[in-house]
Amino acid sequence: MPARSHHPSCVLVPLAAALLLSATALAQVGHPSAGRPRAVHERLDAADRVVRVRIGAVSEGRIAVTEATALVGQAEAPFEIKRSPLRPHPLAEGDRAILFLRGARPPYVLVDEPGEVIRLVDPEAHRNGERRWSEAIQALAATREASAKLAETYLDWIDGGPGSLRSLGANGVIAVIEQDAALAAGVGAERVPHAVDPVAVIEARRISAQLAAASPVSAGALCEVVAHSATPLDAALTEITLRACGGVRSPAAVTLLERAATHQDAALRGAAARSLALIAAGAPAPTLAIAKRLAENDPDNAVRRAAERMLRNASRPHPRKRREPAVEPAKAH
Repeated sequence: MPARSHHPSCVLVPLAAALLLSATALAQVGHPSAGRPRAVHERLDAADRVVRVRIGAVSEGRIAVTEATALVGQAEAPFEIKRSPLRPHPLAEGDRAILFLRGARPPYVLVDEPGEVIRLVDPEAHRNGERRWSEAIQALAATREASAKLAETYLDWIDGGPGSLRSLGANGVIAVIEQDAALAAGVGAERVPHAVDPVAVIEARRISAQLAAASPVSAGALCEVVAHSATPLDAALTEITLRACGGVRSPAAVTLLERAATHQDAALRGAAARSLALIAAGAPAPTLAIAKRLAENDPDNAVRRAAERMLRNASRPHPRKRREPAVEPAKAH
């Protein structure tokens, strides 16, 4: 983890759908989002124990556990968990899961909301996969008191996967850095090279780009690196980067825009077309030239429409702000 950078502010920008994160995770740093899904460390804080289990019989009011390995705290099978018929959790007999439980003795109460339950259903969830999940939860429990270490643990989840653990890691690191602008800047700078790592899976690269885009300092570096990288472009990552470029008015913005706009992949040209207005604020002439070329010549209807829309908006006169009449100070009597 890099040393903390003391940048005064940081804003998290919207995630592309491919990042597996809800758009409600966005927040101004220092003002945590009420709509963001709970991070795993927040669920840990509410739990007395975390247990990897095999589910037995499921009745209207109880969930039986036949096998249990305690990851945090203590638990010994067999035991039961309370089950709400009004808000049932998606657990069935034979399922393997990692459950966050509250209570001094059985029947325990599930801390997890129905949509938060970690069911071990990934193809790699057996043996090595279960070990990976178990070690990930235990590492998080050991580092949750220190924000920088907590963020580092979540970044390991992002880089190492599997997919569902990567998604939780992305949500978790956002929960940590949204409260600390300096840490967000440090994480963003550290993520820039990961965004163009040709060995990394594309989902991890996209999340890294999103985290780099969170700080104005690392957003500029992200734009420069992606624009000149030999790593093949990806549409979602390129759109994230172009939006970051527009936000900081990076000189590399037009280079990346041109690369995307001339790519044979229509998805990349579409990412360029949707980002035109943002880049035009800092480089109007070259951006308008790219927009006209896309609007007139691109073979894809969606790309042409997006470019035409940008050109229409650019041609509209911007209403002038109405000047308020000066108010003379009241004369003293």
